Amino acid sequence: MPPSTLPNIFVAKITPSSPPVVKYLTFLGGSGSDTSVGLAVDGGGDAYIVGNTSSTDFPTGGVPYQTTTKAKTQCTLSPTCTSVFVTELNPQFAGLVYSSYLSGTGSDQATGDGDRHQSGRLRHGHYKFHHSRRRGFANQ
Repeated sequence: MPPSTLPNIFVAKITPSSPPVVKYLTFLGGSGSDTSVGLAVDGGGDAYIVGNTSSTDFPTGGVPYQTTTKAKTQCTLSPTCTSVFVTELNPQFAGLVYSSYLSGTGSDQATGDGDRHQSGRLRHGHYKFHHSRRRGFANQ
């Protein structure tokens, strides 16, 4: 099988020392196109990544809001319709703390603002969400 030309996500922690040291490097995604639009790190070192995916096998973990995408019945962009994802990685990248789809029936789009608060648009209207340390989402 030829190598995929679809984008994937990588997350790295690099010390600012001289010379720089790569503390960890990991890939995140599934078999489709996966792109990140925002990354933030909290005071405990957990990394929060928000982005868009066309993967139906994007990794989920913790207690996900959605473990699978909704059926893209309103999507006119098939097969390139996307779903939003939000993922939390611990400082050692020993595994996913939390990862979930946020998916509507159309092509969903996340946007990032450089904070843990992210916003996006799902098929049936504007849906703002934020990830809290309580592992929940708020629909505003």
